[in-house]
Amino acid sequence: MTIVEDWNEISLDTVISLIESGSRPKGGVSITSGEIISLGGENILSSGGINLKSPKLVTTSFFNNMTKGHLQNEDVLINKDGAQTGK
Repeated sequence: MTIVEDWNEISLDTVISLIESGSRPKGGVSITSGEIISLGGENILSSGGINLKSPKLVTTSFFNNMTKGHLQNEDVLINKDGAQTGK
């Protein structure tokens, strides 16, 4: 089934080079817990944008020790957990 009549439907694995998850420190994060923005599902808008009002933060040390989940220009974010899966 095609969502929009003029669009082609393809599997994500044909256009995505890598799917990975980021992480947050044990105990969670807050708007005062660090220096670097940590995007989560709460930041992804249904319209496709990002809400950066009151972002949660991780410390520079935690960020530098992360082995995956560093965003790059033109990355696509997909919410994979909870009630907003797929947003």
